[in-house]
Amino acid sequence: MSPAESKLSGSELRQLASRANERWSMDFMSGRLNFALRFRLLTSVDNFSRESLAIQASQRLTGDDFDQILEQFTKQSGAHPETIRVDNGLE
Repeated sequence: MSPAESKLSGSELRQLASRANERWSMDFMSGRLNFALRFRLLTSVDNFSRESLAIQASQRLTGDDFDQILEQFTKQSGAHPETIRVDNGLE
């Protein structure tokens, strides 16, 4: 176990990925431009390589959009995650 891993709790250690495409994290974020236009982002990251896999911006993003974006990315890249982690929290 590396020194960095020894500082992690058991649940954090279980979340570490040991190879590319083992675990992806996806998250919705929101923001506002010029105090008027609101926007949302859907981001996706490979937890092992820390590569940004996809970023989608729109004024409105839904769960259906999440499915379409994931399907489109996996078709284009040929990559498929074993698991996807989402926090289901506030943006």
